[in-house]
Amino acid sequence: MKIKKILTGALTSALLVTAMPVFSASADDNDPNGNTVLDPIDITLGETVSGSLGYSDNDWYKFTVPSSGKVTITFGIEPCDDAEFELVSGNDEATALTPKKELGSDTNISTYYLTAGDYYIHLSMQLNARSYDMQVKFTSSDLTVENEDNNTIAKAVPVEYDGTVYDRQLSLNDSIDYYTFDVAEKGRVTLNFDSDMDNTDWEIYNSEDALIKKGTFVKGEQDSGISDKEANIMKPGKYTVAFKKNESYGPYTFSLDYLKNYNDISVSGIIAAADINEDGSIDSSDASLILTYYAYISTGGTETDMNKWLAQNKK
Repeated sequence: MKIKKILTGALTSALLVTAMPVFSASADDNDPNGNTVLDPIDITLGETVSGSLGYSDNDWYKFTVPSSGKVTITFGIEPCDDAEFELVSGNDEATALTPKKELGSDTNISTYYLTAGDYYIHLSMQLNARSYDMQVKFTSSDLTVENEDNNTIAKAVPVEYDGTVYDRQLSLNDSIDYYTFDVAEKGRVTLNFDSDMDNTDWEIYNSEDALIKKGTFVKGEQDSGISDKEANIMKPGKYTVAFKKNESYGPYTFSLDYLKNYNDISVSGIIAAADINEDGSIDSSDASLILTYYAYISTGGTETDMNKWLAQNKK
């Protein structure tokens, strides 16, 4: 018979610290409660529940995530080779978010970053009868702005390019975010990105929603996460930036910095590596212009804004 109970005090501590389950006798499942997605057993986040899977049995549990964050699901199960787990969305379609995963034996720990909402845990067994213990823990990502439905360019969230830092999250069930901003005057816009993820894809679109540049932010070999930036010279207009889940997902922060006089050595301190002559590519001709400008400065030139100097000396 299937049982459900909350383990408290020393017993719960022993389960979590030693990561070993406490088992009761196994038997065929004669309890229909929780056997379908239509009649799941509700779980309170942080509690530990005990149950048993009988021959050709299914157990369904339901839990609610209050905000975007990290969900850790811990199983302790008697040794077996045919117990399986899957995480299912609580929407009307009850979509499976993970492929079925063998629970194996002893302790299994799975971590997922999820958006707010209802979710189901589906446990199944084919041949054996086994007891298990399970706990679902939740840690909020403490986002300054909760994830909106910005999964398409048409629903891109407006952001500022004044250095404002945005705390966001790519989730198992929310794998892309779009943001839009308007550049009033030509200048250098720098996209700053930080995260504990291993890698994240990024894309930039123009006012016609055409992709103009893309790449991947990657964690360095000696780094604990990503801390990277992408700078581009942008003319006036609307732009959209997207972040896409690559091999990993989780919380991230980003900001956009703007510098109007990006080639002014008295402001930025260094000439930007960019398409200086605006011919659509960054090549030796741009480097030649930079060297020519520095030769002008080194021989007594006083115009520190290379943009102005180029405009005055175009042939």
